[in-house]
Amino acid sequence: MDIATAGLINKPKTYAAVVKSLEYSITDYEHNEYDPEWDNWHFRDIVEQGCLLFIAQLIMKFKYDALEGLVKYRFVERWLAQEPWGGTTEDDRQLNFMDSLSKEARINNVALELFKYPAGRRQMEKVKLLPPAPPKLDTRMTDGESTAGEDFDGMFVVENRRRRDQSDEEEHLRRRHREAMVLNDGTRPLGRGDIFQRER
Repeated sequence: MDIATAGLINKPKTYAAVVKSLEYSITDYEHNEYDPEWDNWHFRDIVEQGCLLFIAQLIMKFKYDALEGLVKYRFVERWLAQEPWGGTTEDDRQLNFMDSLSKEARINNVALELFKYPAGRRQMEKVKLLPPAPPKLDTRMTDGESTAGEDFDGMFVVENRRRRDQSDEEEHLRRRHREAMVLNDGTRPLGRGDIFQRER
């Protein structure tokens, strides 16, 4: 698909129609359960394959327009969440889905891009394909410096309460000798459990 043609069809009604077509494909034929060892792409219905390839091309050419269109017309809820991800519990289903994102499956041309897109990821959490993200830290380090001399949003430590038996000088000295380490590989939002502090 050339860029001129793609531009003509990069419209809200296009995304609405493609998502509706995919929604019909859920009951058109029996889908295979998720299997970590193989990609079931070739066992999908030709119409479903065509819709997914079409969406992947639109994402490649108009990334944020396409992702916004998929979010607006609830692609995650109406098709992706209806895929048989297997397992007997919600946790199993989430683990299978997250495992699928690390594979070279053809649907990841769409699913992985939505996972990276904040609004898409929120929809995945809403339909329980992903566990809920931990709440963001809304804290600040007072009278101190960040550990690397840089300001990272949401990565500050609160220390507002002073120990009762400490003087101003002791409190200042304690803060100067406090170290904090943040351990987070970037695959999930930063949580309170990712911050480790020690005093020396």
